[in-house]
Amino acid sequence: MSTNASLIQVNVGCVPKKVMFNAAVQAEHLRIMADYGFRVKLEEFNFHTIKEKRDEYVRRLNAIYEGNLKKVSLLLPLDAPKSLLTNDFRMESSLSVA
Repeated sequence: MSTNASLIQVNVGCVPKKVMFNAAVQAEHLRIMADYGFRVKLEEFNFHTIKEKRDEYVRRLNAIYEGNLKKVSLLLPLDAPKSLLTNDFRMESSLSVA
């Protein structure tokens, strides 16, 4: 993975946050579907699946951005703290679906 500071938003900023936010919005839509006449039963939510998909999306964006930077031969500072550039998140959750 590149350590360019420009990738911070992709790795730990708004991109992963938006993926997780959109997953939460979908869960809320499922919760209120009965109000619109739908009978839907949510049987399972697998946090590891959404995390893997999110991380895969971030890796794909990193490759696109790095490829674009190479195309224009743009040099960026490589002194960004590595701790800010990791996409390894730790989270404890007590999520329950009722």
